[in-house]
Amino acid sequence: FRAPRFELSKFCRSLGAILCGLAVWVGLWDLIDYDIIPALFDACHDDRLPSLGCLLVKLVLGILGAGGLFATRSLYGDTQVKSAQFSRFE
Repeated sequence: FRAPRFELSKFCRSLGAILCGLAVWVGLWDLIDYDIIPALFDACHDDRLPSLGCLLVKLVLGILGAGGLFATRSLYGDTQVKSAQFSRFE
């Protein structure tokens, strides 16, 4: 394998995309964890933390998510996809 030569513009673009994706992921996590869940469940309000009730709510939500993942097979599917065969043009 011969790695392609380094290009600063492609490196900066890739790094920017990774950092933007990370910021969106962290922002969504904070929105769900600090705003949506406390609005839906009284056990998770800030004045009651840490609480066993909030832990149980998040545990049940995690189990529901894992059950949905298993039921829909959204991340791994039923069939194996073969990888593409390719070679670098010279």
